[in-house]
Amino acid sequence: MPGNFQNNVNYCKFYFIFADINHAIMKTVLSIFLSAISFVGISQNLTDSLLLYYPMNGNCLDSSGNGFDAVVVNADLTTDHNGNANKAYHFNGIDQYIDWPNDTLLHPDLPVTIAFWVKYDVNDYLMSFLFDTDYAENNYSGIHVNLDPGMRISFAFGDASGSTAPSARRSKTGTTVIQTGIWYHIIGVIRGATDMDIYVDCINDGGTYSGTGGNMEYTGSPGSLGRVDTDVNPGPPHYFEGSLDDFRYYNRDFSSSDIEKLCPFNSIFETSIDKINSYPNPTMDYLSLDNIDDDVKQIDIVDIFGNIVMSYSIETSLNVSGLQPGIFFLRLIDANGSIKATSTFVKL
Repeated sequence: MPGNFQNNVNYCKFYFIFADINHAIMKTVLSIFLSAISFVGISQNLTDSLLLYYPMNGNCLDSSGNGFDAVVVNADLTTDHNGNANKAYHFNGIDQYIDWPNDTLLHPDLPVTIAFWVKYDVNDYLMSFLFDTDYAENNYSGIHVNLDPGMRISFAFGDASGSTAPSARRSKTGTTVIQTGIWYHIIGVIRGATDMDIYVDCINDGGTYSGTGGNMEYTGSPGSLGRVDTDVNPGPPHYFEGSLDDFRYYNRDFSSSDIEKLCPFNSIFETSIDKINSYPNPTMDYLSLDNIDDDVKQIDIVDIFGNIVMSYSIETSLNVSGLQPGIFFLRLIDANGSIKATSTFVKL
């Protein structure tokens, strides 16, 4: 009896210690979950401050409700980012473009958010000038987007001072090297000269600032898709060669939760691509992965703000002990930069 009694006492001690540990874990998980719910909830409707929206579903009519239908000049309908025929526009890099109306509402002050799908045909930054919200000859004004010589996405605004030199603009250039023949979802949030965010496929792309221009100004010209005039000499503008789809233009800042709402199939919370098993979940130090495809070359850990916080070469056991407690997302990337599989885990 004394032996059995002692065993029962030890069992009870173990049970209550185990229960206390589980209770602490559940409190931590609940706290993390409630924080994430709070984060997701602080956002606006995607129609708030939407200036114009071109889904490009067989035409370039404005779906924002503001009536800013565009005029298509030679651009051809093409297959969109979902594989649907005649649901996007292709530009030949020679003489094709789309102009939207010249209205003061489309010349807003900062902040501005612009989102779109794009696919580049050629590895030539001189044929990457995608759009200008104030198309003026030989004059940086409004906001324009292009690739830099390293094929990285760049958002810029001009001060309308009559120049196309760096002294007339403010720019931010991302870090992702854009590949030809691949659809990318791009979001640019422009708040000020050194306060911009670029998202490539829903991931904050970081980047560097350049230019010494003044505040953003306009010349009173209409915006144009498919061309930007950055040449100080008389001559044709730079035309875009590639495809454009689902173009949105907002007169407001976007929070991280707004970005998440706008993110397409490969968002950080939901995805239609493959899932991968990760365990234990929640975890405090190591996370194990099962059945990694042979074509996966990199594993990224992404936080709820869309930032890559860790990257690994191919490993089946990841050391995550250095992460702060929270909800994180795994992305398994192939050699082409495409997401092959995802998973979600909680770090205690």
